[in-house]
Amino acid sequence: MPVINLLTSDVLVDLMLRASSTIQNKLALSQVSQLWRNVALDTPLLWSSVTGGLSKAYCYRVPLILKRNDWHAHAFEALLPYLARIETLEVFLQRFTRNANPLLRSNLQFPALQTLRLEGGGDDLFLWIAAPRLRSLYLEDFVIDRPKLHALLVPT
Repeated sequence: MPVINLLTSDVLVDLMLRASSTIQNKLALSQVSQLWRNVALDTPLLWSSVTGGLSKAYCYRVPLILKRNDWHAHAFEALLPYLARIETLEVFLQRFTRNANPLLRSNLQFPALQTLRLEGGGDDLFLWIAAPRLRSLYLEDFVIDRPKLHALLVPT
């Protein structure tokens, strides 16, 4: 057994948390050995915050995949500057739609959106968005009459 693997897991976690702040350091530590990789991957705190490493220009091209229950309109409004990067969006609408109807009706543009999952909308869904790359649409717990369904499926 290599000497580096003689460190106990708790000492190894402490070392990893102190030594790594950039994504490159975290990835390097996870590649030392199989033990180090297992410890790194089993330490959520190590991956909960990542700093540096990617240029700002590259970051704007990185796709976003967002999943969240209990969306609030103000939380969604904070994402408006990043709509062009969102590839997957999952929203539980039951609580969201009460104060978000103006936002949902504002013809939002999602140029990269490929998957949209909406759950819990009931029968009062009014969603007006443009998503030219949309490939998958999942609707759960909705009542949609035929005219609305036709309007929903009309390509932009």
